[in-house]
Amino acid sequence: MGTRKILSVGIKLPGDFDFIPLNSKQSLTDADIAIIRPSFFEEFDWERTHKGIPSFDEETSFQILNTITHWQTEVSAALNRGTTVLIYLCDREDFHLDTGRRSHDIPAKRLLERYSNYEFLTNYCTFTNHQGTEITKTRDSSHISAYWDFLGPKSEYRVFIEPWPPRPAQKATCLPLLKTKKGEHVVAALIRPQNCAPLVLLPRFAYEPSELASADGKLSNEEILTFGKRLTASLAEIDKSVQSPSNESPTPDWAKSHQYLLPIEISLSAELNEAHKRLDEVSAFIKKKNSELDDAGQFKALLYGTGKQLEAAILQGLQALGFAAAPLKTAESEFDAVFSAPEGRFLGEAEGKDNSPINVDKLRQLEMNRQEDFANDDVDELATGVLFGNAFRLQPPEERGEFFTRKCLSAAERSGVALVRTPDLFKVVRTILESTDKDYAARCRKALIEQRGQIVVFPSK
Repeated sequence: MGTRKILSVGIKLPGDFDFIPLNSKQSLTDADIAIIRPSFFEEFDWERTHKGIPSFDEETSFQILNTITHWQTEVSAALNRGTTVLIYLCDREDFHLDTGRRSHDIPAKRLLERYSNYEFLTNYCTFTNHQGTEITKTRDSSHISAYWDFLGPKSEYRVFIEPWPPRPAQKATCLPLLKTKKGEHVVAALIRPQNCAPLVLLPRFAYEPSELASADGKLSNEEILTFGKRLTASLAEIDKSVQSPSNESPTPDWAKSHQYLLPIEISLSAELNEAHKRLDEVSAFIKKKNSELDDAGQFKALLYGTGKQLEAAILQGLQALGFAAAPLKTAESEFDAVFSAPEGRFLGEAEGKDNSPINVDKLRQLEMNRQEDFANDDVDELATGVLFGNAFRLQPPEERGEFFTRKCLSAAERSGVALVRTPDLFKVVRTILESTDKDYAARCRKALIEQRGQIVVFPSK
């Protein structure tokens, strides 16, 4: 039988595991078994607190939200494909994320929202922090019997799965696998959504070499290798048990040795190994092309993006137009976009709205940024202001209403700020990428200067 591919997300395990950082965008498509340990505090740095809870800055908050969404999508897709997903239950980590919005106070305050590292599992269950080492089996512990015989003495719980039974967003079978000493709280579980593979929740075990070593010595490389092989085998047994429609006993390791193999098993295993090699080649090709496709579609955020995603697409779009463009962040200032070309120097702000036009608030911020920038000793002229708006971003561009409020239009006219609808910028970028016409790009840059104080209408090709 071919080697099962086990992807481990956010946890480096000894053995035959393919490690993926928690903040990676890699898919679980290639996995036969996926393991996730969702410790955000080990992956992302925070420098301040709000009401005693860690708080992340705007850029890191954007990365964390993307990470939560990514693994929420990947776990759901994996279970639907029939891939067993195991979660190693670390501490529940609560934190505040910066929404990117600001209050109308002076000075403006960050608007925060509270999240946890288990946000991506809220469709299945919730968790509360509790620690302990006294763990007892249940009648359903047979699903993890080999694993628990191996790692039970090295395990401890960090959370309760509460409430029990959970109330998943979809119909599911929920089995408690392990409980606290008196059986009051569940610390390991199997959750099987209807017509899907199971989600297996397991308590933390000692997996660092320093934790596995005895008090009077270190593990040798051979001992670490042996531990990894046994861990891999025990996880494969869990996968086989929870995927099995019956209560058949998993095949013990000794029965898989070569002396017990039948001729047909040897032949089929060889064929499967060859098929797995071809599948790995196809999977690598698909992964490469998916990455290229993601990169190719980066400009589409001009149509639907907001926050950092929209800002990044705008900068890339401006670079396609021939601008030198980058964000600016110093101890005193933070500007979405500073960009320049022979036509002049510009300062930009970006705003995306789900179901409304862009109001005057962002224009005020842009004006403050222009004055702050002009006060710098190395700046001789007031930069041209450009407000990039992605109004009604959840609707197709042809179905959207007015992009800017009347008050915003009036204020832009008074201050000479150019207003750019980001879907218009998308059309321009697409045309330039198709034609590589430098003269057309120059005409588009010139439009930002000539149409200050109004909504920019870019020239046609």
